[in-house]
Amino acid sequence: MQCVLSSPKTHRIDHAQESSIIKWKWYIQDRAKTGNRGTAVLHKKIADAPVQEPVYLPEADKPGQSPVKWGKSFAQLTQDQAKHAWFTDGSAKNIGNERQWKAVSYNPETKKILTTTGTGKSSQYAELYAVFQALKQEMPGSCHIYTDSWSVANGLAIWLPTWQSHQFMIQPKEVWGKNLWEQIWEMVHQNEVTVFHADAHCNTDSLDRLFNSVADEKAKISEASVENPNSLLGLANWAHQKCGHLGEKDTHRQSSLVWPLL
Repeated sequence: MQCVLSSPKTHRIDHAQESSIIKWKWYIQDRAKTGNRGTAVLHKKIADAPVQEPVYLPEADKPGQSPVKWGKSFAQLTQDQAKHAWFTDGSAKNIGNERQWKAVSYNPETKKILTTTGTGKSSQYAELYAVFQALKQEMPGSCHIYTDSWSVANGLAIWLPTWQSHQFMIQPKEVWGKNLWEQIWEMVHQNEVTVFHADAHCNTDSLDRLFNSVADEKAKISEASVENPNSLLGLANWAHQKCGHLGEKDTHRQSSLVWPLL
């Protein structure tokens, strides 16, 4: 600052830089010139500026705890609890021009398997639907969910209240599977629900890993298991011609007698 405020006859700068340096020096001198008690005028203006009272914004309401609690390993369940335990999984696969999805819920104690299929959704949606159908099966009552999806597990045990308080929106976008999450929110208030993350990549043998692999295998989509409406239509036309262009009922009756595989 002393260099700026002083006016020496010569400056320790090259001739090419002199005009530019002197211009900036005059500019700073005009704004940093000293006032009373040697205080820079610029500093004094800042110090004399009126101070406003701080504005305190109210804290956003913190969402409550999720009604879904973290569960425990299947081996730690009682026999009665095991009757209401479901290992859930889902998958999706492009077959032809359609996206096929499949959701599976498996109860190791009762050996019951719930299966739902559809089109146009992702594997993440299928995994969530597997949870939805298990909860629906147990309503009203307790339900112990096992899933290898952290998105589903954290959604149930952590994020669900936050999503609900924001109408299941994240900024301008809907939460994935919004329609299912909305129904699940209502369900978990009628059921005693827990969720446990079954690690599908753990090398340790456990009942959780075993039963999760069963659900995973059941949720796989095979092209052979998906009916092709075009091939069925061709088969129906062929049967119709072979039967002499009979009506629908006669074609069906004739085909069942002659071609039992149709």
